Amino acid sequence: MVVNCFSGPYMFGLGVSTYLLSKEIYILEHEYYSGCSLFLVLCGGYYKFKPQISAFLDKAITDYEESWNTGRTQEIKANEELIENLKKEQWRTDAQKMILDVKKENIKMQLEAAYRERVARVYSEKCSQLEI
Repeated sequence: MVVNCFSGPYMFGLGVSTYLLSKEIYILEHEYYSGCSLFLVLCGGYYKFKPQISAFLDKAITDYEESWNTGRTQEIKANEELIENLKKEQWRTDAQKMILDVKKENIKMQLEAAYRERVARVYSEKCSQLEI
């Protein structure tokens, strides 16, 4: 079944608008004609300059997206650097713990050396008293 586009509500709307305009019930002033001509000029300009307009708008959108992405990547990079610095600080605190352990061990060795020195002195004094 073929549908005819010149039937039904389309023809009714066209007939009513023709009647209103022909009997001057609806008056078209000069602004109507200037609006129609402006519309035609804008449509013609759009179709003539469509590639330039689309290229300009695409570039604007790309620049806008790049500005958002650069901000996001800078934040990510700054956070990664912060994480690396925190890992280094944790490593340094672990090194400080190791240094404290080494210092404690060093103090224990000094105490052991002093103890052995005193034991050796007591032994040598005891040996010298026995020889007399």
